[in-house]
Amino acid sequence: MYLPHSISPSLLTIVTLFTFLSIHSFFATASLQNVTVDDTYGDPLTGEMFVYAPTAEWSIGQDCSSCTAHVDANDAYNGTWHDNSAFEATNNHPSNASISFNGTAVYVYCILASDGNSNRLWSSELAFLIDGKQVGTYSWTSTGPAAFQYDVPVYTNNTLTSGLHTFTLINGATSGVASLVLFDYLVYT
Repeated sequence: MYLPHSISPSLLTIVTLFTFLSIHSFFATASLQNVTVDDTYGDPLTGEMFVYAPTAEWSIGQDCSSCTAHVDANDAYNGTWHDNSAFEATNNHPSNASISFNGTAVYVYCILASDGNSNRLWSSELAFLIDGKQVGTYSWTSTGPAAFQYDVPVYTNNTLTSGLHTFTLINGATSGVASLVLFDYLVYT
């Protein structure tokens, strides 16, 4: 193979710059991706699973015959959700779900329930922690006819510093009233 003795410095600069930008662009694009973490099956990339505490107070929604909310599994992400009811008496040790992830953003989705019965108003009173610090709350009370709302974003945060974080959802923590959470999935970037 013949190589010329002199390559134009400007051509070498252009080729080098093009190669650098191509590689940099590839890695910059490849490093950001959304990962959907199912409430039951966990993180498909890392295998990390949600930790539910106290364990006995959480029900696997699709398997729960005693739960009052009967969600259509066909409308839940992966056909799964976790059900927890918090009452004033148990608010000293609120139920929570936690998971660790490596990213810069997190989005949390729940199913909201309305039963259309004026004798029972379902509500959700949630608090959210990132790395042990409260970063948000969500409050909702049913007002309409019997129905479920799926894929409801209850918490979003796209301003996290890049790195490992622990997310925690706490049920019944914002006002101490009875609260129902039908936790479906989390997405992180």
